[in-house]
Amino acid sequence: YGLPQDWNDDGAHGPERYIEVHVWSDETIKKFAFYHYASLKNLDAPNCTFIGEHAFYKTLSIDNINISKCKYIDKWAFYYSGSENLKEIILNDNIEVLYENSFNGNVNLEKVNIPKNFMFLYVSFTFLFFS
Repeated sequence: YGLPQDWNDDGAHGPERYIEVHVWSDETIKKFAFYHYASLKNLDAPNCTFIGEHAFYKTLSIDNINISKCKYIDKWAFYYSGSENLKEIILNDNIEVLYENSFNGNVNLEKVNIPKNFMFLYVSFTFLFFS
C-alpha cells in the first residue's frame, strides 16, 4: 500500500481506481504519482510542500484540491486535469514556485488566486487554455 509513487514511480501502472487521496504527512508527492488516474475526485494533502512533475497529469475527474501548505508545484503537475466542477484554484501564502505548464489545459478554470508575496512563476504556458 502507501502512495502510488512507491510502486508506480514512472506512471506505468495507472490509472488505478482512486477516488480520494489523503496525505497527512509533509511528504513530497513525487512525479507520476497519480498519472492519468481518471477517477480521482478529491486531493487532500494539507501538509504536502512539494508536488512533482506529472503528479496529477490527466486526473480528469478531480474537482477538489487542498494543498494549503504547498511551496512548489513542478512542471505539468496538474496538466489537463480537473473536472467541469474545478472552476477556481486558490494558492496559499506558502506557494513559492509554479513551474511551466503546472495547470495548463484546465479548460474549465475561471479563476486562479495567487498571493501577493509570490516569488516565482515560470510563465511559459502555466495557465494556458482557459476557456
